[in-house]
This record gives sequence, structure tokens and C-alpha cells, in this order.
Amino acid sequence: MDDMLLKLDNLPESRAKLPMYHKIKITVNVAISLNGYISGPGGKRVVISDRVDLERVNDLRAKSDAILVGANTIVNDNPELKIHDSTNRKHARIVLDRKLKIPESSNVLDGTCRTMIFTSNAKRKLKGADLVIMNDDSLGIGNIMAKIEETGIGSLLVEGGSIVINEFISEGIIDDFFIYIGNVILPEDGIKLFRPNMEIRNIIVERKNFGEGILLRIDPLKLVSNA
Repeated sequence: MDDMLLKLDNLPESRAKLPMYHKIKITVNVAISLNGYISGPGGKRVVISDRVDLERVNDLRAKSDAILVGANTIVNDNPELKIHDSTNRKHARIVLDRKLKIPESSNVLDGTCRTMIFTSNAKRKLKGADLVIMNDDSLGIGNIMAKIEETGIGSLLVEGGSIVINEFISEGIIDDFFIYIGNVILPEDGIKLFRPNMEIRNIIVERKNFGEGILLRIDPLKLVSNA
């Protein structure tokens, strides 16, 4: 596997212009269809990545102290968010769940890794996770990242979904952004990753054929004004 697109320390030059709200290195990774969708109708899970890309994602997870997703990703996909290798390295799983709606049967609550859930719901109890309860109007990405930094986490992999990724884009704190374009076209009533209100050009930093699809590394700064 070519390491060029996996090196998180070789960041775009424009990264130096981003506001330094925190010291955590943030990487976004997402798979989309040829027509720009990350999921099917209603957020239904669709397999987009092939085996080669899943191995790449596992490598990205292994380089990260924590993996972050939104509540909709847990509800629709029920991912384990684990690293599959022989090292048994422990990492944190972070879920942004304002209403604390994820099911008790969610795989991220299996107790094998630390799971943190950011929520404003102080009434519901949930086993298998550390609940970080904040005021509803304080649950912005900037405040959440400040709390995460207090835990000692130094690198974060953001995997979705669309709402969460676009919140990170709006905050302007993404270090690296990978998009895998899978060899599939999804129905138009699915969920798109980007919905820009203006034309955006010259966003791709690197590109290569990868497995059955295409792997892109983009400059997140180009997206900030559109978020």
C-alpha cells in the first residue's frame, strides 16, 4: 500500500492558516458514491469501500487516539469503531449525541474500549459509556474539542456522518481530509456529503486509483467559506 496518502504529518501548506483552537490533530475520512452520496435513503447503510480501502481505514484508525462519529451513524450503521490488528491497542470512541438516542444494544457500548458520549440529556442513563453532559447551547464543536483535549487525546479520526463532518468544516479545524470514491452509484434520495452554495475549485491535493475506486486528499480550508 502506498504510504503517501496515509502520512498525517505531511499536511497541506494552507493548514498553517487554520485557527489553533486546540492541539489535537483532526483527520476526516469518508467514503462516497460516484454521485456524491455517503448513504442510502434515510441514512440507510450502504457498503461503498472495498477491501483495500477498508484496510486503509483501519490503518488510519491505528494512527489515531480516538474515533468520532455522530449519533445517526450509530443508529443507522451500528459500527464497532475498532482497530483490527494484533496489537490490541486501545483507543477511545466518541459519539456526538445531543438527545442521547443511541440504542443500549449499540456496539460502541460493548465495553471493549472507552466510549465517550457528548449529550445534553441528563435524564437517561446508559451503561458502557462515559456521558459528558453539557448545556444544549454549549454542544458546539469548539466546546466539545476543548473537553476532548482535556482527556489527553492527541489525534482524532472523524468518520461521519454528513452533519458532523460539515460541523467540523465550519469550525475550520480539520488537519487532513480523505475521500474515497467507491465504484457505485446510489439513489438520489440518499444523503450527500457536500451541498455547497457556490462553486468550489482547486480543492484536490492528491489523487490516485485505489482498489476499485479513487482516493482523494482535499484541502479542507477551501470548504470553510461554504459550510
